[in-house]
Amino acid sequence: MSRPTAVWHLRPAASNFSVLRRTTARHVSSKIRQPRPWAEENVPPVDPRPSWVFPLFKIANYVVIPGTLLYAVFFADFGEKEHVFMPARRWFDRQKAAFFSLSDEERRIAEIDLASGDNKIVTREVRP
Repeated sequence: MSRPTAVWHLRPAASNFSVLRRTTARHVSSKIRQPRPWAEENVPPVDPRPSWVFPLFKIANYVVIPGTLLYAVFFADFGEKEHVFMPARRWFDRQKAAFFSLSDEERRIAEIDLASGDNKIVTREVRP
């Protein structure tokens, strides 16, 4: 075992003068490196979580983060004033309206009476 080495430190005293204090530096690392008979060498630590947790968290990250962003952009309530997501929301509203409404050709095929304004669908009986 190596001998402790002496190290001098300056330490302020209660008065205005500095006092030199001699301390010994002990090498603690030499004690850590001593063999431990109870420890098994090169054994990886055991993780208590089941192995299916890791792929599940990875998939959840790919689902939850984009889902949260889409909700924030298209559905979250930021008030009535203009905000940064308004152009995206207007585009989404146009796409929704185009998807859920009929074109003129589709109205003609469905025979909707546009002149009356009540948009009732005229049904006819189909015989086989």
